[in-house]
Amino acid sequence: MTVLAKASSSVSALKVIDESSLDFALLNVELQDGTSYPVAKRLKALEIPFVFFTSFEKSEIDLEFHDVPRLAKPQDARFVADFVAGLMKTLAQTPTHPAKRKEASTGV
Repeated sequence: MTVLAKASSSVSALKVIDESSLDFALLNVELQDGTSYPVAKRLKALEIPFVFFTSFEKSEIDLEFHDVPRLAKPQDARFVADFVAGLMKTLAQTPTHPAKRKEASTGV
């Protein structure tokens, strides 16, 4: 598993999305410039799966994103890595996941 970028603001996270090819994102709800909801909206529009990694309770997350998985902070780094790896494995087997569509279109 490779971490492409770390962004501490919505502005920098949106720039990463626009300039990179992401398979998955791990988002904190609270960033330096506000919430990550604009980032979450962009990820949803691009069909890039993501998880909120946050200390926010599910009830504190905007209703628009109640279907997004939430991983509660704090967590051990190994647990987070295993969680993300397991999720990526599941997503890779899903025909609608962008990585799977790329695979089908390139014949890889």
